[in-house]
Amino acid sequence: CEYAYKAWRDDCFRTAERGRGPVLHEDMTIASIGKDGKPIYTKEQYSIGSRTSRIYWRIYNKALEQKLANTGLVWYRSEVELKKWNVDVLLNPAGAYAALNDFAASISTAKKFNTKPVPTKRAALDLLASAHWMRRQYGKILNSLIEFHEGDIETVVGSLVRDGTKFTFPDTYGKLVTHILET
Repeated sequence: CEYAYKAWRDDCFRTAERGRGPVLHEDMTIASIGKDGKPIYTKEQYSIGSRTSRIYWRIYNKALEQKLANTGLVWYRSEVELKKWNVDVLLNPAGAYAALNDFAASISTAKKFNTKPVPTKRAALDLLASAHWMRRQYGKILNSLIEFHEGDIETVVGSLVRDGTKFTFPDTYGKLVTHILET
């Protein structure tokens, strides 16, 4: 826990150069003071950030939690909760962990990788999400219209699109989706 405190003090939990850094919360329960003058803890935990933050850290003495501290076992656990992250971090969890901040990089041997979504991929995902939503909302109706017009999709789309309106997605989105799905 001391290492986590020093890392927090050195701004190693920051995820950006600007703005406020995450807040440190100490949660210590001292049972007594030992003969050497050091506290004997029954709970030792640091929380960095808040439960509503995108990144929330809990670093605590797992040996105390499991009641193994009097055996001399040193066991600290570092947990991180991630909210609203791109699913691509699952392709390389160790690299994504190391890329979180300087503290994570200091305790991980993995090579960092960029966890921010690529703009071209974002565009393709927007288009695919819209298609998925439309399929769920209007799939049965579209199938009925296609059957009614005997498979003439141009007539179906023409009957649905208002005159003079434009589609909200640029033409390049189709090319991006094709490119991303092929790679």
